[in-house]
Amino acid sequence: MYLHSRRILFQKGISALCLTLFSRRLLAENVQHSDLFTTLHTVQHDLYAETDTMPSHEAINALVYLKNVLKQPRVAKAHKRFIVNGVQWLNEASIARYKKHYTKLAAPQRNIVLQTIVQEQWGKQWIETLLTYIYEAMLGDPVYGGNRNEVGWKWLHHTPGKPRPTKALV
Repeated sequence: MYLHSRRILFQKGISALCLTLFSRRLLAENVQHSDLFTTLHTVQHDLYAETDTMPSHEAINALVYLKNVLKQPRVAKAHKRFIVNGVQWLNEASIARYKKHYTKLAAPQRNIVLQTIVQEQWGKQWIETLLTYIYEAMLGDPVYGGNRNEVGWKWLHHTPGKPRPTKALV
């Protein structure tokens, strides 16, 4: 009897472990393939408070710039994984609080989720990373995918130095 119940406990434990790992893997694949860039676009919109005089995150091509960063072989895989995992963790925090993915929330709810994750070390670092890439997109040379039509430079009345890059090196 004891052996039988121990075997059942072991089987249920293995089943639960497999289910947990499999569901996390499905969530990670789901985030990477369908929701990653939609979520990143929404977060960029929520983080970057544009004004009448300031170019929007879309005008500076911030998402295209971030996509280019994620494609670059010179960018550490761990750094890319952190950005992708941050989307997953953000959605987990959103689901835990509101039972919906981040992109399905209204703006005030998304703001609360961002305020919640910034209390965690990973959340603070993840948001700082995304803000860094937004500002790089705004201030960098357009050859890297951001600062479309030099809108960031025009907004700041900046004249770039010479020579400018002719192709993206990073």
